[in-house]
Amino acid sequence: MPVLTRRRTLHKARIQHLPTNEHGRDLIVGDLHGHLETLTRALDALGFEPERDRVLSVGDLVDRGPDSAGCLALLREPWFHAVMGNHEDLLLGSVRELRATHGSDPRFAMHQNNGGEWLLRVWPPDTALAQAIERTRLLPHVLVVGAGPARYHVVHAGFAIGTTNSAIDQGELGDPEGLMWRRSLGQALREMDPADDHGPRDAAGLSTTYCGHTIGSDRHGRPLRGHGHVNLETGVAQGNRLSIAVRDRAGREVIHQQAVQG
Repeated sequence: MPVLTRRRTLHKARIQHLPTNEHGRDLIVGDLHGHLETLTRALDALGFEPERDRVLSVGDLVDRGPDSAGCLALLREPWFHAVMGNHEDLLLGSVRELRATHGSDPRFAMHQNNGGEWLLRVWPPDTALAQAIERTRLLPHVLVVGAGPARYHVVHAGFAIGTTNSAIDQGELGDPEGLMWRRSLGQALREMDPADDHGPRDAAGLSTTYCGHTIGSDRHGRPLRGHGHVNLETGVAQGNRLSIAVRDRAGREVIHQQAVQG
């Protein structure tokens, strides 16, 4: 997907802090792209308990899959948290264009060419979808979860290589457009030696960071790791498995993958 030809003036990145989940697990899910049914089956397989567990999304809830509106509806659930992905950014551009209140928006055509045609089929939106779109506008670009050794982050496209916790805490992340659209981190992960299963994966000064955006997986189809990041975008929209990192409050992690049916 090309970057936007006309850059927009954005404010500083929105950073939201969540406490450590002291009562259950955190399930960090890769790009959903409308695959609500696949997520639902994964939650069933994992014994998800909404009173104890949380789901955190790396963004790209919408487009390309069968139920974008259903995925957006997750934003009303108290146990669901998400960051802004580039497809949410495109969605908001399309909405701006369709409402025709601010003139043309270059994101409209890009959205239509990259899985956003579903929006025209449901436009104008009903009350529930309109409310979900308004929730989308308020999504943070970064989630910082917990503190100390169990701290971790969720961001869509990944941080620039070399980013540290200190830079995040001081708000020194630069243009938030890069947090939604940057491909350099994903490309760097894909270029790492695929045979080096036990090579260094951490980054000095950066807590584990979960991201998506650029499709990639190792030779076993598992998420790519490197530079302090875990890329959970393993290509559910292409018929591959949906990847979910399951963390307990001590920071221990296992990866669950759910196949797409049909």
